[in-house]
Amino acid sequence: MAISIDATSVSAEEVNVTAISWSHTVAAAADDLWVCQTEIGSPAITSVTWNGTSLTLVVSRTGPGVGSLASIYRLSNPEAGTFTITINYGSIHGRSYSGALSTIGTGSVRATPSATGTSTTDA
Repeated sequence: MAISIDATSVSAEEVNVTAISWSHTVAAAADDLWVCQTEIGSPAITSVTWNGTSLTLVVSRTGPGVGSLASIYRLSNPEAGTFTITINYGSIHGRSYSGALSTIGTGSVRATPSATGTSTTDA
Protein backbone atom coordinates (compact mmCIF):
# COMPACT_ATOMS: atom_id res chain seq x y z
CA MET A 1 0.00 0.00 0.00
CA ALA A 2 1.25 3.47 -0.84
CA ILE A 3 1.83 5.92 1.99
CA SER A 4 -0.48 8.93 1.92
CA ILE A 5 -1.45 11.87 4.10
CA ASP A 6 -4.82 11.57 5.81
CA ALA A 7 -5.01 15.05 7.37
CA THR A 8 -2.90 17.90 8.72
CA SER A 9 -3.50 20.49 11.44
CA VAL A 10 -1.58 23.25 13.23
CA SER A 11 -1.83 24.97 16.58
CA ALA A 12 -1.90 28.69 17.00
CA GLU A 13 1.39 30.26 18.07
CA GLU A 14 1.42 30.06 21.85
CA VAL A 15 3.49 32.26 24.17
CA ASN A 16 4.03 31.95 27.95
CA VAL A 17 1.75 28.94 28.54
CA THR A 18 2.10 25.58 30.34
CA ALA A 19 0.09 23.66 27.70
CA ILE A 20 -1.16 24.02 24.13
CA SER A 21 -4.13 22.26 22.50
CA TRP A 22 -5.76 22.08 19.09
CA SER A 23 -8.15 19.82 17.18
CA HIS A 24 -7.17 17.23 14.58
CA THR A 25 -9.39 14.88 12.56
CA VAL A 26 -8.24 11.31 11.85
CA ALA A 27 -9.95 9.03 9.29
CA ALA A 28 -10.83 5.43 10.11
CA ALA A 29 -8.14 4.20 7.69
CA ALA A 30 -5.27 6.12 9.37
CA ASP A 31 -2.35 4.06 10.67
CA ASP A 32 -0.36 6.70 12.57
CA LEU A 33 -0.66 10.16 14.08
CA TRP A 34 2.51 12.29 14.11
CA VAL A 35 2.94 15.50 16.12
CA CYS A 36 5.83 17.87 15.48
CA GLN A 37 6.72 20.41 18.15
CA THR A 38 9.12 23.28 17.38
CA GLU A 39 9.89 25.56 20.26
CA ILE A 40 12.01 28.43 21.49
CA GLY A 41 12.73 28.69 25.21
CA SER A 42 12.78 24.95 25.80
CA PRO A 43 11.11 23.75 28.99
CA ALA A 44 10.65 20.01 29.37
CA ILE A 45 7.67 18.52 27.54
CA THR A 46 5.92 16.36 30.13
CA SER A 47 3.35 14.76 27.82
CA VAL A 48 1.73 14.78 24.38
CA THR A 49 -1.76 13.31 24.16
CA TRP A 50 -4.49 12.63 21.58
CA ASN A 51 -7.95 12.30 23.11
CA GLY A 52 -6.20 11.52 26.42
CA THR A 53 -3.93 8.80 24.93
CA SER A 54 -0.18 9.38 25.23
CA LEU A 55 2.03 9.63 22.15
CA THR A 56 5.58 8.23 22.09
CA LEU A 57 8.64 10.42 21.50
CA VAL A 58 10.34 9.35 18.25
CA VAL A 59 13.13 11.94 18.04
CA SER A 60 14.10 15.27 19.61
CA ARG A 61 16.90 17.56 18.50
CA THR A 62 18.25 20.90 19.68
CA GLY A 63 18.91 23.51 17.04
CA PRO A 64 21.71 26.00 16.59
CA GLY A 65 19.71 28.79 18.27
CA VAL A 66 19.59 29.35 22.01
CA GLY A 67 16.91 27.13 23.52
CA SER A 68 15.51 25.87 20.20
CA LEU A 69 14.21 22.31 20.03
CA ALA A 70 12.27 20.20 17.53
CA SER A 71 10.52 16.97 18.59
CA ILE A 72 8.40 14.37 16.80
CA TYR A 73 5.88 12.17 18.63
CA ARG A 74 3.84 9.24 17.23
CA LEU A 75 0.69 7.31 18.09
CA SER A 76 0.01 4.07 16.19
CA ASN A 77 -3.59 3.17 15.33
CA PRO A 78 -5.20 6.41 16.57
CA GLU A 79 -8.92 6.43 17.24
CA ALA A 80 -10.88 7.83 14.28
CA GLY A 81 -12.66 11.15 14.74
CA THR A 82 -11.98 14.75 15.70
CA PHE A 83 -10.19 15.03 19.03
CA THR A 84 -7.83 17.32 20.91
CA ILE A 85 -4.04 17.10 20.80
CA THR A 86 -2.47 18.51 23.99
CA ILE A 87 1.19 19.23 24.69
CA ASN A 88 2.02 19.82 28.37
CA TYR A 89 5.17 21.53 29.63
CA GLY A 90 6.88 21.28 33.03
CA SER A 91 7.00 25.08 33.34
CA ILE A 92 5.85 28.21 31.51
CA HIS A 93 6.84 27.90 27.87
CA GLY A 94 8.30 30.81 25.88
CA ARG A 95 7.02 30.25 22.33
CA SER A 96 5.96 27.18 20.35
CA TYR A 97 4.66 26.11 16.97
CA SER A 98 3.06 22.70 16.64
CA GLY A 99 1.45 20.63 13.94
CA ALA A 100 0.02 17.18 13.38
CA LEU A 101 -0.15 14.77 10.46
CA SER A 102 -2.11 11.53 10.25
CA THR A 103 -0.96 8.98 7.69
CA ILE A 104 -2.38 6.00 5.81
CA GLY A 105 -0.21 3.08 4.72
CA THR A 106 2.48 3.49 7.39
CA GLY A 107 1.39 0.47 9.43
CA SER A 108 3.95 -1.79 7.74
CA VAL A 109 6.89 0.63 8.19
CA ARG A 110 6.82 1.34 11.91
CA ALA A 111 10.48 0.70 12.67
CA THR A 112 11.79 3.40 15.01
CA PRO A 113 14.35 5.53 13.15
CA SER A 114 17.83 6.00 14.54
CA ALA A 115 18.13 9.30 16.37
CA THR A 116 21.85 9.35 17.09
CA GLY A 117 23.10 11.85 14.51
CA THR A 118 23.32 15.61 14.81
CA SER A 119 23.12 18.31 12.18
CA THR A 120 22.61 22.04 11.93
CA THR A 121 21.99 22.04 8.17
CA ASP A 122 19.25 20.69 5.93
CA ALA A 123 19.86 17.33 4.27
